[in-house]
Amino acid sequence: MSVIRFLHSDHLRLASPLSGLADCPDWLRRAAASAVRRSVVSLFETAAAARCDFLLIAGRLTESEQDLDAAVRWLLPHAEQLRGAGIQLVLTGYKRSEQAALLPLGAILCEPHDVIEVWKNPHNEIQHHVHAVRSYRDSSGHAAGLRRTDRSFWLENHTQNFETPERSNRVAGTGELRYVTVSGIKASPSPGAAGSERLSGETATGYSTARSLTVTAGAPQAVGPSEQGVFGCRIVEADTMHQTLTARFCETDTFRFVRETINSRQPMTSAGLVSKLAECSRSLTSTTGRTLVIDWVVDGLFQSENRRLGDLDETSLLKELRNQMQAGHSGIWPRRIQYSSDAAFTAAPGSSLAVQEFLKVSAERNNLHENTFASGTTELIRGRHSGADTVTGLNLLARVA
Repeated sequence: MSVIRFLHSDHLRLASPLSGLADCPDWLRRAAASAVRRSVVSLFETAAAARCDFLLIAGRLTESEQDLDAAVRWLLPHAEQLRGAGIQLVLTGYKRSEQAALLPLGAILCEPHDVIEVWKNPHNEIQHHVHAVRSYRDSSGHAAGLRRTDRSFWLENHTQNFETPERSNRVAGTGELRYVTVSGIKASPSPGAAGSERLSGETATGYSTARSLTVTAGAPQAVGPSEQGVFGCRIVEADTMHQTLTARFCETDTFRFVRETINSRQPMTSAGLVSKLAECSRSLTSTTGRTLVIDWVVDGLFQSENRRLGDLDETSLLKELRNQMQAGHSGIWPRRIQYSSDAAFTAAPGSSLAVQEFLKVSAERNNLHENTFASGTTELIRGRHSGADTVTGLNLLARVA
């Protein structure tokens, strides 16, 4: 009865479209269109499966206020299901002047910098009381006089512009059991108040335990290629008897943007590169129904052939790779193929003089250096910016050949 379990997420981003998929097929476009809502449903299902006492949204429901009414209408049946499962919805990301549109959700509504005291009564029911930070002026910096019970913990919500150390210490001293949220898009360690433990000490299992935690949970779903990696929420347990907080990250995203790197130690032709990319893509296939959009970074040695001189460019590689993967119907879509800054290019034996001369001129113009393999048969051209420039030149040679 001393443990209070809740799920913490930041901005839901409802109505936000996914970007960076202009040339994708219809199946991927349909998956992208529903990705954010499916991730929010996954969020609610996670809260129910974990038997949480409440679900905390510490940020905005939508990125645009114009989308808020439609988002609230969509959320209504899900909020009712939460209440039916005994889970209270808590929204802390809106000022009092903005809360009217949220009233139909039946949620606990708090202004961004207010503090919620949470505890369980003798009937194992969640109780709460909202303390307004702006009205508290006790110079001692402790909140013990405000507490309703000694079996409670503090739930604070800060914005990224909020001066965490000074303001939070007004409300709760460093000895209090305190969970501080700092709203953000991607889950990451956040600067903590004096005396708090940061999530940078998370274990490999995704757990972090302390008396005071300052946490960014992130949004449940990425909405563009710049937001790489895993998105989800935090499942938190506050043990008011033993005075500990435990936070665990949980994945909720249904559509994931990732960056993967492959390396080849031997000279690789365009056909060999496509085959290796396809093999690596299949090894990443998810069995959970999650769609992966991959930006590939290729590193190593690449060999230009006279008969397929222009096939090392990104457009040609993507076309061949997508064909081999049947347009990504396994839930994997290669979005980009880029060369690393250390990519190197060789001329295949018997290459035309034009190709050999181009590689030498390219090296001179880009202040590159030349190395010769021990065998003395292949000349290697390498440089920080050689990848895209060299492939562009090879593609031009293929067109005029």
